[in-house]
Amino acid sequence: MTREARWILRYLSPLYLRLGEGISTLEIRGMDRYLSSLAAFKRKETGLVIAFRHIAKADAPILSTIFGRELPRHLHERQQDYYWVRFLFGSMVLDWAGPAARWLFPRIGSLPVDKQRLVRSQIDAIRQIIDQERHPLCLAPEGQVNYYNYRSGEVTRGLTHFIRWNQRRYPSARVQPIRILYYYSGAARLTKKALRRVFQFASGIPGTSGDSAAALTEASRQLISWLYSYLMEQGPLNGYLQSDAGFNPESVSTKELVEVICRTIIHRAADHFTIPDAASPLEQLFHFRNRVFDQVRESGYGVASISREIRRQWRKPSMMSDLLTSYQHQQILDVLINFQPRYHLQRSRKPNEGLDEAQESLNRRAEQALCLLDIINRVRGGDVNSRFMPRGTKAIAEFMSPMDFPQNSEAEGWVKEWKGRFQDNEGS
Repeated sequence: MTREARWILRYLSPLYLRLGEGISTLEIRGMDRYLSSLAAFKRKETGLVIAFRHIAKADAPILSTIFGRELPRHLHERQQDYYWVRFLFGSMVLDWAGPAARWLFPRIGSLPVDKQRLVRSQIDAIRQIIDQERHPLCLAPEGQVNYYNYRSGEVTRGLTHFIRWNQRRYPSARVQPIRILYYYSGAARLTKKALRRVFQFASGIPGTSGDSAAALTEASRQLISWLYSYLMEQGPLNGYLQSDAGFNPESVSTKELVEVICRTIIHRAADHFTIPDAASPLEQLFHFRNRVFDQVRESGYGVASISREIRRQWRKPSMMSDLLTSYQHQQILDVLINFQPRYHLQRSRKPNEGLDEAQESLNRRAEQALCLLDIINRVRGGDVNSRFMPRGTKAIAEFMSPMDFPQNSEAEGWVKEWKGRFQDNEGS
């Protein structure tokens, strides 16, 4: 980490969280668990990989603040580098993250990786970090932002390789999970205002002024139905799916309609790009996104300029160019791939510290309302950078109990344990 980056993290990161991300309060829990893991790593008793839930764009600034400022400050330790980690991030992040991130990321030792497949230079760089035995790796197993506090998205298997590489170097490999939660100030008021905007957008009528679960369910249905009709203007949807002959969107649930839209976007993408049929939905999204961003770079567009073009043209989808349509579609898919229409009706099997059941219900509704607003944001040419984050949000980062993998144990075991901790909702 450079001296300039160290100074920025130490003195400016809280200001950025408040003004840039809307985070008014950051609470850190379970710090002793991490300090114990870090001490074992420094004694070379175990390899260490930090794996965090990826819920919002603010996750990376929060973690940078924790490792670059809060840990040294809390422990009155001026050796800031002792607590630092090496972040792995998707190579396309710098396309949309802005000039500040493009300046900072290389200076804090972050390593860009291809989410589809690590190339040899990336493999060598990661192994070098492990072999140096100086800093733990830090990554998000979900591969991309999931947007939900209480439900993990599909995970990628890159962490399996990193566990194995650490097992070869150390007597054991340890995964230190971090759960990040966002609690929204005035959740009921936030949901109510968001629903009025969603109903206005989808039907032209402001609709209910309430914040009830029923209102959210109806808003979700209206917006997804509107999205189906909107995409129909760009060409028939049911021609891509053998099972969709004579498809009637009114005859299926909202969840099924979301699945139809996701599959169709991928099928349309396959008309222009190579998208493997056997890949998981998340891997298909990565393939699609990579190809689109390759075209964006070749066309001379930047992310900001292509977003402006979509904002100008989105009301006439049949008139948009293939490039604009593809960019818009991969952004819509980014939200829909994890969207759960009944999320706000569920509750966690395990109690969430700091929230009673009523508070969790209000927070779930606010999360779902924000996802609906984000679908509108993506249709209009936005991305995760322009997703609305309410001011006054409280963030909690909790170092959870670690997962240990001695040499010769199955590295894949982390997947089952991860799902047990973070995918514990009732229903679907």
